[in-house]
Amino acid sequence: MIRSTVAHVDLDALRANFRAIARFMAAPGPGRPARRVPPGVVGVVKANAYGHGAAEVAVALEQAGATMLACADIEEAIVLRDAGVRAAILIFGALSVSDLDGLFEYGLTPTISTPSAVRAVAGANAKNPVSVVVPCHRVIAADGKLSGYGGGVPRKRWLLTHEGALLT
Repeated sequence: MIRSTVAHVDLDALRANFRAIARFMAAPGPGRPARRVPPGVVGVVKANAYGHGAAEVAVALEQAGATMLACADIEEAIVLRDAGVRAAILIFGALSVSDLDGLFEYGLTPTISTPSAVRAVAGANAKNPVSVVVPCHRVIAADGKLSGYGGGVPRKRWLLTHEGALLT
């Protein structure tokens, strides 16, 4: 016998949980030093928010203070934008060359993890009137060291320290 399963999502509880996690992450404690800028919390809403309604969950997380959400692909991100989400949206998944215009049209942040992805996004960026700006000083070398910044490694170290992002 097959029976359906129903999940009821309490958006007030979701908002309260997000705020509690953000407060916890901002507070100094074991393994969490005091920072000028506390770490952000990314609300992951891929796969229809794991079946709980991506648009509704994303709006609730944004209301709770989320400044970045993440989903699997551009199509999922468009659903969020159509629901009125204004927070930054990170695309976790690999990008299809045919989808790249959506990055610009909907103001999305791609995950770029391969040289071919760099070339594809750079090529699409060159053809669009609105550019994607990547904070290159946030890129760390494959061996985990600071390198490869046009402003020099000392400037890169200063920027990361100033942002509270440099882990020592």
